[in-house]
Amino acid sequence: TGIGGGVAQAGLALALAFKANVYVTSSSKKKIAFAKTLGAIDGVNYKDEDWNVQLKEMSKGIDIVLDSSPSSILDDYFKFMNYGGRIVTYGSTGSRKTTINISKFFLRHIQFIGTAMGSPNEFKALIAFLEDHKIKPLIHEQFNFESGLEAFDALRKGTQIGKIVLVH
Repeated sequence: TGIGGGVAQAGLALALAFKANVYVTSSSKKKIAFAKTLGAIDGVNYKDEDWNVQLKEMSKGIDIVLDSSPSSILDDYFKFMNYGGRIVTYGSTGSRKTTINISKFFLRHIQFIGTAMGSPNEFKALIAFLEDHKIKPLIHEQFNFESGLEAFDALRKGTQIGKIVLVH
């Protein structure tokens, strides 16, 4: 999925704090352009038929992919992944099923890693890292608790760049 959501924005900020060269995906040119203002090198529209080829050409190969929902496009990753690369997935609670050509993983030493919240100590370390690097969540829009349905509608539309926040 693309760079528009709050978790993807946090991933971008964390990767940049580690001095990574970051490339993003989105179905929106506006979101790619915004990610570039934050420090991403470039990006591709994942709805383009050859998006993975475009990504390989512009990046010369990707070492780490962060994706919240890779199931439908997982086999496409091998066109741009570097030998020994890692695919990290988070938040895929929808239990989507996928099939993959497993030989593409082990022949190129690509790791597929699922992650969740981590331990309390890891969370403390993350908070300290965020504070040290002055990383704050990007808020797209705040809604009063009474406007919760409007907030969910905003999420459903998928046009946000950053977090949709409910305030009680």
